[in-house]
Amino acid sequence: VQRDTGVDGAVSVAPVAADGESDVLRVRARKLDGAEGFLLVFGFEGQDSYYWWNVGGWGNTEHALQRRAGGRSQDRMIAARGAVETGKWHDLRVELTPGRIRCYLDDQLVHDYRPTRPEVRVSPTLDESTGEVLVKLVNPAEEPIAATLKLSGASSLASVAHVTTLTGEPGGVNSIEREPIRPVESVLPASDTIEMELPACSVQVVKVKVK
Repeated sequence: VQRDTGVDGAVSVAPVAADGESDVLRVRARKLDGAEGFLLVFGFEGQDSYYWWNVGGWGNTEHALQRRAGGRSQDRMIAARGAVETGKWHDLRVELTPGRIRCYLDDQLVHDYRPTRPEVRVSPTLDESTGEVLVKLVNPAEEPIAATLKLSGASSLASVAHVTTLTGEPGGVNSIEREPIRPVESVLPASDTIEMELPACSVQVVKVKVK
């Protein structure tokens, strides 16, 4: 319990891993004083990937679901007007199921959110002049995505695939002074099936020699 309203907010950490497809997080919280309510962090995958439920935020006028990903914070993915009462114990509950987040305050549903992920775009091309298959992959999401690239129809493939990757912050641009976005060359073992990780906000071109 924090009683000094002139310092930073009190923090409580529950060192419990939740690895199931469906999880429920329950917290009892009470505000003794101050202008704000509570922040409940969940879905933590690292310092740059997690959600938090802001209960009684913005001067105790609003509840909102927020997220940190790809170096940026997403403000108010879903929001509702509301406040928490000073001195009252509140029951907070977050229900996580595949593709859905539901947030309850004192057993009343506040948010019902279905996260959407931008789709990976794929464009394959056969360059007959060089005997190469070129596959362009675009990941517009602000987080990495695991991908499986399947190549079929060729009698044989080269042993390696050459990959050119461009990635950067959303809205990032190059200038005369700075070039934060530069192509990076790499190689991967080539086969009928290639396992890859597509970086956040990236464009990749995979080249494989075929016969």
